[in-house]
Amino acid sequence: MTYIDELNSTRTWDYLIDRYDQTTETLIIQGSHDFMHGISVTIKLTEVLYLDCPFDFSHAEFREITEREEQELSKRLGNISKMGVKLCIRAEPMGAIGESDFFILAGGIEVERE
Repeated sequence: MTYIDELNSTRTWDYLIDRYDQTTETLIIQGSHDFMHGISVTIKLTEVLYLDCPFDFSHAEFREITEREEQELSKRLGNISKMGVKLCIRAEPMGAIGESDFFILAGGIEVERE
């Protein structure tokens, strides 16, 4: 199972950025069906190069970035072809109406179900 399949199979409703550690370049995103009842998934991204994502979001669908999106990001960031994780999250930011695409580029990813 790919990390994209694993992320989408959790069927988690809401997500939030729990923390980002600049010294280790590690991003932790937590997801839950209802945060009042605990966390259902933790996403740990390592060697984060690029983050374009709201603090909290819902109705997330995860996919790899497209070739066109990679070309656009490479114009700003240089060659990203060797990045291990090129993640697009289509989601609705909390408090907003409508979905948008958000991007995270990282060296690695771990998905842990609680």
